Amino acid sequence: MEWTSMVLCPQVNGAIMPEDQRGPRGQKGQSDQRGSRGPRGQSDQRGSRGPLGQSDQRGSRDPRGQSDQRGARDPRGQNDPGQNGHSESTNSDRGEQEDGTELIFGKNSVLAFLEDNELDDEEEGADSPPRGQIKKPEISKIYMSALDHPDRKVDRIKQLAKSQRIPVVICDRRKLDYLVGPNQVHQGIAAQISAAEFWELSEFLDRLRLSSPDSLNGSVIAIVDGIEDPHNLGAIIRVAESAGLKGLLLPARRSAGLTGIVAKTSAGALASLPIVRIHNLVLAIKELKEAGFWIAGLDSNHGDLYTKVDLVRPLALVIGSEGTGMGRLVKENCDMLLKIPMLGKTESLNASVAAGIVFYEVVRQLQGAGYLKP
Repeated sequence: MEWTSMVLCPQVNGAIMPEDQRGPRGQKGQSDQRGSRGPRGQSDQRGSRGPLGQSDQRGSRDPRGQSDQRGARDPRGQNDPGQNGHSESTNSDRGEQEDGTELIFGKNSVLAFLEDNELDDEEEGADSPPRGQIKKPEISKIYMSALDHPDRKVDRIKQLAKSQRIPVVICDRRKLDYLVGPNQVHQGIAAQISAAEFWELSEFLDRLRLSSPDSLNGSVIAIVDGIEDPHNLGAIIRVAESAGLKGLLLPARRSAGLTGIVAKTSAGALASLPIVRIHNLVLAIKELKEAGFWIAGLDSNHGDLYTKVDLVRPLALVIGSEGTGMGRLVKENCDMLLKIPMLGKTESLNASVAAGIVFYEVVRQLQGAGYLKP
């Protein structure tokens, strides 16, 4: 399972996990053992990419803080025309939120990262060995304020984001001010880096079949739909990993990203539980059904009592948001609905609490059937 140096280390019990314990990639500011990408602040062993703050040997990409030999891109660290027609300083192209999520902001920075991803895809040949995890998107989401005039760099960012299936959120400029923090220049655009990488669904299912070649019975995964609170998502990841679930499917939209808050709330579980990025949840559910999974949705008002249903089967449990629950199409594609009895005046449980109750009912049934040791 391969990690990228641009993705933050997951936090374990409030501490940052050293990168040398997670993967073979070089740390920032140190040499890359593969020699395939130039580290920040040092020379690139291939000579194909310009290091930060030094000259590019090819002359095809502008280094930060120096002039662009082609004249086609604005150098990083110099003035770049802002949205209002005046120059804005881009010396602070990178920022970090209080929750530990890394932000990359400024049109030049976001564009460079997206183009780096595009180059990496071209460099990997068809004969490259499977990595188990997808590298893209390293950027989990892009925020930009609405523009009242054309901007070729923003158009290029949108085009690259679409090709790499990265969600773009159009928001008020004040939200961007809040995201990047005070006294930071963002030029109306910011990209958010995930605290962990994502699996592809097909690769995840292939690995699952290899680990259980005879039967997928006892294989349980979670699907979240509409969980936008990072604390809730982190708690669900924590209880899912604790209950022995095989993975969690996370939609690219209508869901919290894998931020530092999620990593911290998961208490280290984010480093152990495979997270699968989903762009179309209904299609993903259909693919799971074809693989032999039963889809069970948690619903507070309809369905069978969760203790009265046989859950010893390849199972995908859908957890919806506390306010609106699962989406209509997701609910219609569930094979069964499970409900938890609400005996008091409270209408619903916290999503992570409801998930934990059902996860451990599955554990109880699997133990009774001999799939798990008590």
